[in-house]
Amino acid sequence: MAIYHLSVSNVSRASGSKATATLSYITGRRVHDERRGETYDYGRKERVLRVGTLLPEGAPAEYADPAVLFNAVELHETGRTARPAKKI
Repeated sequence: MAIYHLSVSNVSRASGSKATATLSYITGRRVHDERRGETYDYGRKERVLRVGTLLPEGAPAEYADPAVLFNAVELHETGRTARPAKKI
């Protein structure tokens, strides 16, 4: 019998998290945060097999790059208690 597990959590500014830092950690890529002027590079590249972005029809083509998308979200969500992303 298969055992299924799903974990969903918020990337929340109130707890000090940043969507761009989370993106860097999960994808193993170097990501520059335009809002804060910081660059994140957590390594782990050898653990990542594939990174992809699913966009709805009509979304700007530049959002296919996850770093551009997450920076746009960080710039748009400005509140101290913003939750700019979810980890699924």
